[in-house]
Amino acid sequence: MAAETFRGPLCGAAPVKCVGVNDRFTETGPYDTLLDDCGLAVADIVKAAHNAVGAKKE
Repeated sequence: MAAETFRGPLCGAAPVKCVGVNDRFTETGPYDTLLDDCGLAVADIVKAAHNAVGAKKE
């Protein structure tokens, strides 16, 4: 996953954190299980957001 900095006219520098599925074949199964397996569960996205905010403060 890549982290970059976006500079907008209203917000100054804002961290951008890409969150997505790695290039792989996934299994089949319940939706929540697949989200967990791919790192896209709510907790994973919250963690990425906290890391991005932490990067802005540094």
